[in-house]
Amino acid sequence: MHMDVRISHKSSKPRKKRRWSRWLVEILIVIIVLFAVRTWQQHGMVSGEAPEIMLEDLSGKTVSLNDYKGKPLLLHFWATWCKICEFEQSWINEINKDWTVLTVMTLSPDTSKEALQRYMKQHKIQHWQTIIDKDNSLAEHYGITAVPSTFVIDSNGEIRFKEVGITTPWGWRLRLWLTDLIDG
Repeated sequence: MHMDVRISHKSSKPRKKRRWSRWLVEILIVIIVLFAVRTWQQHGMVSGEAPEIMLEDLSGKTVSLNDYKGKPLLLHFWATWCKICEFEQSWINEINKDWTVLTVMTLSPDTSKEALQRYMKQHKIQHWQTIIDKDNSLAEHYGITAVPSTFVIDSNGEIRFKEVGITTPWGWRLRLWLTDLIDG
């Protein structure tokens, strides 16, 4: 009796190619889901021309967006109870050294100037120009439903980028740099 034994020397290349293809598809799906979630989070946020701001900062100075014409602005909405906002505070301190930053404390239970000053001292928040949105009307004008929410506004008062949730300091810096480059 004769047995025909054949040894297959199939290459592992098709298997590796299938594995890479599957990984690429999975990565693409994750990117699409993340993009969809980010888009949903931002659905009510204002676009185009930034709504005017006319509120006092902690020093009593009236703040207007016109004060920031001619340079990109990082407009950052946050709350004292927000753990993500607290996590980002050191990043805002660093960005504030190189870029113009205006922060808006909103959606917080105690909106007194004294309470915010104590909070900022306790959390070592330095040199932020901060305004208090006592009745959350500014947050409503900007379409803020969650904090942190951040806008990058160009030198002409147009919103170029917006973000809800945590963002890396390099993400903010890149957006500010791109805005400055486009305006320049």
